[in-house]
Amino acid sequence: MHILMLPDFYPPAIGGLEKHAHGLVQALDARGHDLTVATLAGLDETWKTVTVDDGVAVHRLGGWRKALAAFYDRRERPFHPPFADPGVVAELRRLIDDLKPDIVHAHGWITYSAIEAIRGGRHDPPLVTTMHDFGLICPRRNALKYGSEPCTGPSLGECVRCAPEQYGTPKGTLLAIGHAGGRRRHGTVDAVLAVSSPVARFAAADGGFDPARVRVVANFFNGDAVAASSEAVRPDIVPADGHYALFVGALNRFKGVEVILDAWQQLRLQTDIAALDPTLVLLGTRWPDTPDTLPPNVVMHTNVDHADVLAAMRHSDMVLSPSVGPDACPTTVLEAMALGRPAIGTHIGGIPDLIVDGETGSLVSPGSAAQLESAMHRLFVDTAYRERLGSGALARASSFSAAAIAAEVEAVYEGLARAV
Repeated sequence: MHILMLPDFYPPAIGGLEKHAHGLVQALDARGHDLTVATLAGLDETWKTVTVDDGVAVHRLGGWRKALAAFYDRRERPFHPPFADPGVVAELRRLIDDLKPDIVHAHGWITYSAIEAIRGGRHDPPLVTTMHDFGLICPRRNALKYGSEPCTGPSLGECVRCAPEQYGTPKGTLLAIGHAGGRRRHGTVDAVLAVSSPVARFAAADGGFDPARVRVVANFFNGDAVAASSEAVRPDIVPADGHYALFVGALNRFKGVEVILDAWQQLRLQTDIAALDPTLVLLGTRWPDTPDTLPPNVVMHTNVDHADVLAAMRHSDMVLSPSVGPDACPTTVLEAMALGRPAIGTHIGGIPDLIVDGETGSLVSPGSAAQLESAMHRLFVDTAYRERLGSGALARASSFSAAAIAAEVEAVYEGLARAV
């Protein structure tokens, strides 16, 4: 089967969507499929170029995005707008008519150009899109109204008021209006792969997608990277010995960093914990709301190489993922499972899809420092319990390998191909 993969960005660009698309291309290639990638070029990159990545042709597209240059924070990542880009549509249409792929699989807002390119071209293959977050429905991507309240569903009036809080008035207004127009075309997508059940529910109920075409296909971990860490010693970013809890991700409120620090200060007051003298290690990227001061026995490192992240995870006592907002499907939880580490997450977003409370990790209420402190306390002091949860996590991890998820995606492709 010939598959045209259309991610917004692709390596060497760095990010969760890019890693997912690259890993899926590799896994599908290993299953004998013919892959071609088309993705967006940065504003300063040469476009209409073709490079080769492990035998897969990668086409860089330009489009009309330079007209929106003032809206971009990073020139190397000029996002596709949440509506069709006429330049990208024209380039994709020529590519699709030339390659005649059996399936087109989009990731991100490039979906809107894919819709127009396919529906108006000579070749009309089935279109699949993966929803890595809520971004095809919510301009803020997190399904949180004004950044804090659960969104009850998109509307132009609400989105025009909400989006500017995150992006500023010009950019936020443009995104909100673009989303309203883009949602009218969602019904033409042949299959929607949502990375978690909350994303799937939002897509089916409020996104304008045909509910019968929406299904959950989770993220996956990089098995090669996990295997490569099997002999890794403790990296310099963690204590040379002793116990430590690990957080990996954006160092902001949404990911629960403030709650972690509050819980940590409570935990350090416990006599048995003070005797263990554990450390809290925070790894990730800084945000405007990243704390500037840290409590005792807390260290923070930013922009850490992924191999060192996995090594740090392998030697940790536990991995923390206490998001206070609806995190769609955090890959760090999957990596922790693959490394046999128990994770503490929250009852929100896609995290309960991954962690089985009391079997592979612990689930606590979002925003509850007291519950997080209690869960950390038990994992630090009860070695048998910690090892049991770690073993359960490792056993469950096979369901989220690249091969397992690629097989699920392949089944979707085959169903669409039979229906043509």
